[in-house]
Amino acid sequence: MSVSTRALLETVDQIYQAGCDPAHWPEVVASCHSLFPGTAFSLFICMDGIGHLPPTTTAGWDPESIRQYLAHYYKLNPYNDLLRCVAPGQVARASQMFGRQWLDRQPFYHEWLKPAGDYTHGANLTFKRSPGSLTRLSCDIPERLSHLEAPAAQFLHSVGRPFARALELTSRLRAARAIEGGLQGLLDRISGAVFLVRPPRKVVAANRRTVDLLEQRRLVRISLASELTFVACRADEAFRRALQSGFVTAKAPPPASFTVTNGGSGCYQVLVLPFRISKTLATLGADPGFALVLINDRRRAPSPPSEVLKNLYGLSQAEASVVLSITEGDSLQTTADRLGICRATARNQLAAAMAKLGVHRQAELVGVVTALAPCLDLGPDE
Repeated sequence: MSVSTRALLETVDQIYQAGCDPAHWPEVVASCHSLFPGTAFSLFICMDGIGHLPPTTTAGWDPESIRQYLAHYYKLNPYNDLLRCVAPGQVARASQMFGRQWLDRQPFYHEWLKPAGDYTHGANLTFKRSPGSLTRLSCDIPERLSHLEAPAAQFLHSVGRPFARALELTSRLRAARAIEGGLQGLLDRISGAVFLVRPPRKVVAANRRTVDLLEQRRLVRISLASELTFVACRADEAFRRALQSGFVTAKAPPPASFTVTNGGSGCYQVLVLPFRISKTLATLGADPGFALVLINDRRRAPSPPSEVLKNLYGLSQAEASVVLSITEGDSLQTTADRLGICRATARNQLAAAMAKLGVHRQAELVGVVTALAPCLDLGPDE
């Protein structure tokens, strides 16, 4: 028996379709069953030992059977140790890994494989294996159909690469949806207006509070090419320099801050914050270079919490307390008195904080901290 080229190509098409929509994985397994009738063909994906999502990640398996299988697999299943010698991506045949006498000595065979259908033969293709995590494609074959083992192994070898690509696509799509939803939720929880831009200045996301600024058309605009520009030439030049510094520099520079007036009717503080995506997310196809552009009306700017200063700039709690006191208008002596420290200590902590923030004057310090006012707002939605 052999699988025809047409049937193989049709299966590959189904595999890629399932990669785009995981709900189609059971259809792929059903197609494999039709090619090898009487066998138990299955795609088994177990994340962290328990995180299966039937039917997409356990196609071909009954959910109740999965719960029983998990309890047995890492305790009694002897195949795990045998398959450790098989490299991921390599097809393994049961008859080449063990003999019938060995199988008869295994409790797992008598408790699981024999009652289920006397599965003594089969082919297995492991994509990923680690303690508590398994991604595997297998064809379990009963004794009476042992002649199907060789063609099943050849079939797995033929569809292995499309399966791996489709599983990767599924992972990317799921991660991309989670990232997109989580990022938008994060932006909407920021109390000021914020844009997420990528080189050279293309807007890829924004929160709801940017609508008012865009409708005014006095401060910022978005072109037909989705590029963010500031109406004032000097502000747009400052924005260009801030983006260039953030995108070109390999090591993330400190956030850049500048002030913009809105046609004489308001004063806004702008913070351009380099936004680095982790290597893990970058491997999922995300561009690692972005910038958060936060715009806040200085008249309405709340004081940012000390945690923002600590996490963003690496300030200590003492340094953050001094900075917040100074930016609220307190003198150095008043700050020292409020915090219960001497004036010299307050001066040293202020100097250390200013160095971390990359500013040299208290006026610059106030500007940077004011720009941080569009911080995460974890209160009720407006």
